[in-house]
Amino acid sequence: MKGVYTLILLLRKKKKVYKWSLQPGYYYYTGSALNNLEARVKRHFKKEKRKRWHIDYLTTDDDVELIGAICAGTNVKMECKVNRAISKLGEVIVGFGSSDCKSKCGGHLFRTEELKRSEILMEYRRLGLNPYVISFTAV
Repeated sequence: MKGVYTLILLLRKKKKVYKWSLQPGYYYYTGSALNNLEARVKRHFKKEKRKRWHIDYLTTDDDVELIGAICAGTNVKMECKVNRAISKLGEVIVGFGSSDCKSKCGGHLFRTEELKRSEILMEYRRLGLNPYVISFTAV
């Protein structure tokens, strides 16, 4: 199944990840899968993997907990549309995950102080998507 997803991560202490200095908080990364959505998301949950994308530097870090993913199947490319809708909820990490972005998103990662899961689900629905949650742990 093709689709779009938003990873939800928790960083408990200040950290330099790749070239970004990140503050503690919740981080949200939006990406897409042109083939197998659930396989792409499950790859992000693995700590041991080859680093291909910016997000891999975050998900493989021992101080980062990937606590869940919000996903939605769609044949329409929705990554940037979802990213723009939900990134208004927090502080965008400029340049993160957007090096191949043709929609000129500032970044595909943003940060909040508090968990924004329900707000993100609401934005997915507002965009006409039918979101579901994968492996969300209580924090």
